Amino acid sequence: ACSSRSRCTRSKVGRSLKLSPYFTAIVEARKRQDTKDFREEYALRAGVEGTISEAVRKHGARTSRYIGQEKTWLQDILLAAAINLERAARWLMGYRPASTRTSRFATLMAAA
Repeated sequence: ACSSRSRCTRSKVGRSLKLSPYFTAIVEARKRQDTKDFREEYALRAGVEGTISEAVRKHGARTSRYIGQEKTWLQDILLAAAINLERAARWLMGYRPASTRTSRFATLMAAA
């Protein structure tokens, strides 16, 4: 019997906690994410995902303008070349992107 039970639940049998059948796998995955090897591997993946996100958001890469694999492949190659040229032009103009994004919380803490 808990003295705070009336504040916690109105149930006659109390509260229970069910763990997901994937709980141990999730815990192990989180441990693996704390390793140096994972961070190095994920850094590569994050760069690739950022490039794909840019292609989709800025250049409409989610849909193809053409019918057929050959023309779609050519569109993807030309789009990749255009993204590389755009990045090179920005680099030559002096724009240097930050290595990582600063969170809003970190920005607020730096200002305080």
